[in-house]
Amino acid sequence: MLADADYTYLYPFMSPSEIRQEFDTKSKGARAIQKYYKAQGYLPQRQALNAIVSRSYAVADLEVDEKVWAQYVWQEIAKERNYRREVVWQRLRKIEEIYK
Repeated sequence: MLADADYTYLYPFMSPSEIRQEFDTKSKGARAIQKYYKAQGYLPQRQALNAIVSRSYAVADLEVDEKVWAQYVWQEIAKERNYRREVVWQRLRKIEEIYK
């Protein structure tokens, strides 16, 4: 079962419904995850991702086109999403091995 720390780690890179779909019965339902995020004071997932992209312009190279920069940032977000998803899966596999 995913721990609260896992939900925090996956935020905002995966939406509650994506978490539920990816981890199936090992996670809370999407609505319960949304409630957890709200209780923690987190922005809605899409809003948080858009904020990351918007704030990234502060460090953008001024010679790079805005669309190119946004595409780069979204690619980096996708990489981070995949990395974090795999980290959580590795933790779950370790726990399953311990309790077999």
